[in-house]
Amino acid sequence: NQIYCYSHNFDYDSTSKVYLPWNSISEATSVGFYDQFIIPFSGKLIRIIGRPESNSGSTAIGFHKASDGTTDPSTSATETITVNIASADTSYNFDFTDAAKFNQGDVVGISYNPSSAPNETKITSVWLLNIAL
Repeated sequence: NQIYCYSHNFDYDSTSKVYLPWNSISEATSVGFYDQFIIPFSGKLIRIIGRPESNSGSTAIGFHKASDGTTDPSTSATETITVNIASADTSYNFDFTDAAKFNQGDVVGISYNPSSAPNETKITSVWLLNIAL
């Protein structure tokens, strides 16, 4: 098993659900090409650490996935964790459960839905990968 961390930084001044970037610095309001990642090994999403520039209040982060034969992850999250981000420039953990498991080859995405505009936001996703070569 190996822990893998990925950065998803963006600047968002609204309160609608967005999907975090993997290959750019722009979030998207719908699941798109730059908001997905092909998982190289089975495993699970362990944690998201969020640190917005502004208090974003009750914030829901969703884990989305699609298996082979499906183009994009569903807009309905496989699992959603909600945390109250009460302080600006402070890190908050969103701890996921075994519901956030995935298989090798699945396509995954992460949504962010704040109740107040987060503005410049730093996100790190932490993944447990079952490396089998």
